[in-house]
Amino acid sequence: RGNIFIGIVSILFIVGINVFLQWKNKSSFSEDAIADYLANNQSSLLVQMTNYFPTTYFGAVALVENANWKGPLYVIIFAVISFVFFVLFYYIAERTYLKGVIGLSTSTAKKQVISAEGLQKSTVQSSHLKAYVKKEFKTLFRTPQFFLNCIVQTFVMPIMLFFILFVQDGNLKFITEYINNPETTGFAIGVGLCASLFLMGSNVIATTSFSRDGSSWFVNRYLPVKASDIFFAKAITAWLINVIILAVFGITMAVVAGISPVFMILWFLLSANGLLLINLIGTRWDAQTADIHWDTEQKLFKSRYTTLWNFLANILIALIIVGGVSVLYFFLHVGLWVMFIVLFVMFTIVNYIFIKMLKLGAERILSNIQ
Repeated sequence: RGNIFIGIVSILFIVGINVFLQWKNKSSFSEDAIADYLANNQSSLLVQMTNYFPTTYFGAVALVENANWKGPLYVIIFAVISFVFFVLFYYIAERTYLKGVIGLSTSTAKKQVISAEGLQKSTVQSSHLKAYVKKEFKTLFRTPQFFLNCIVQTFVMPIMLFFILFVQDGNLKFITEYINNPETTGFAIGVGLCASLFLMGSNVIATTSFSRDGSSWFVNRYLPVKASDIFFAKAITAWLINVIILAVFGITMAVVAGISPVFMILWFLLSANGLLLINLIGTRWDAQTADIHWDTEQKLFKSRYTTLWNFLANILIALIIVGGVSVLYFFLHVGLWVMFIVLFVMFTIVNYIFIKMLKLGAERILSNIQ
């Protein structure tokens, strides 16, 4: 029943996006018009698809120009580019990823002779929190199912949804003008915060923090590590991945769209602060509903409601923020800096209170995982 319910929700979500896009682009095309639309270099469809899949343009043109010599030529270009990238990814996988996966169940020795000074440096005691975060990153990157469902999905989905929902006519002109306008920049940073929480706050890294450990979770009870360190290490891991995405996206928008670097820095700080709360909530939710008795990694991601409920909670939080931002902008007429300070201080206070509560109750929370 869980798979059916989640499948229905996913289908409704996909169909909803499709209906929304069709509503925005109401028009009727004949067969010739559709062919011209696909073949036109300025086509917003091809521009957007090429951003996601670079070979799409050559494949589409090959289909349209099938009656002359251009068709086979573009097919050859399409095949060559695809083959080159296949070889490149295969080489990278052989050199790095597959060795990392093998390293999960085997160990190797470098057989290096080190001096007494080198031994002392390599055995310096480190923070339990830092060591556990490193362990979480290795698990995420070296386990194929975790890498695909947590890392890849977290990077790809927010970017795709951003271009689908917020980019108009294949360009960023609307967003750039709205952000660079001094009269609307205060409202823009509030909307930007809501967008980042909505797009990146629903990743499964936080909502599978404890469930990912499976039956090996019980080992944590015998480690000389505080329960609070284990909890916050898992939350910080999910948060750091979100922060990396924020940084890459912010730099890209500043360079490509010409958005003010000051605005992007403020947006980055505000979104990072907000996503910390979202990831703490997701981690706490998984601790409450953790399922460590799964047979395969696929069951971990397909048969649980936690991610769905966390996604709905993120939408609720985003709506509350939209209401607060609207009041500040439309009724109090605040600008960029006042909007930033108010939202940043608000999230800082909430995060501080929530962290204190989790610190005090970490032992009790983790003891409920059975």
